[in-house]
Amino acid sequence: MGSDFGRQLAVQIAAKDKDGDGGVQEPYDKEMCERAMGNQGQYVAAGNLLWLDVLRSPSPGVPLSFRTVQELADFRWPADQEPSFARVLLQVVGPVPGHVPDVPQALQTLTPEGYVHSMLHACARQLPDRKDRWSLILRSVPLCFVKEPEDEWIASWNNRNAIAQDFESLGRTAFQMAQEMKLLKKRLEKEANRALSNTDFRKSRSRASRKQAAKMTCRRISFAPHLQWLRN
Repeated sequence: MGSDFGRQLAVQIAAKDKDGDGGVQEPYDKEMCERAMGNQGQYVAAGNLLWLDVLRSPSPGVPLSFRTVQELADFRWPADQEPSFARVLLQVVGPVPGHVPDVPQALQTLTPEGYVHSMLHACARQLPDRKDRWSLILRSVPLCFVKEPEDEWIASWNNRNAIAQDFESLGRTAFQMAQEMKLLKKRLEKEANRALSNTDFRKSRSRASRKQAAKMTCRRISFAPHLQWLRN
């Protein structure tokens, strides 16, 4: 990516019919940031992921789980597929009006840091093959600049729990799970072109799960190579 990648600007949205040549959201603009932070105390724009201080945690002392980082990377950016643009809005501490920089640096994230590291992990394992694609993705990350909270740790804790609550609220009820299994069984029976007993159904689900897991298997790498790959 180059040693100066962290100082590069966010990419513009491509012109019409220029698929793959630009970002997915209006990029950071100093004047717009000054206005929004001054008027609303909040500004949303696309930015460069390496504008963030990726080695700084909003909850120091709490170790990062490499396993969960890998799992999120496998789910969101499978190693054997073309990577897609980020869809989660990363909340960061924004600049004070009157001191808005041309290019933000060392931004403090209030979003759980695991998401940022999962993105770096997904990027590192696909370099150098998909370098050009990741160069666009990393420079079109949705950022939400907010005023610095009184207590960064509490703000981060609240954000983490809000995300967890959102996902928990979308969890299946027992009735929904039963209906889902019923529909899945019909689908597997159609593929097998025969009725499946409960035992056959369990075996079919197990095979499907192993097949999916095999697709998501990736080699283990440490976080240090993430940043090294981005510098090269």
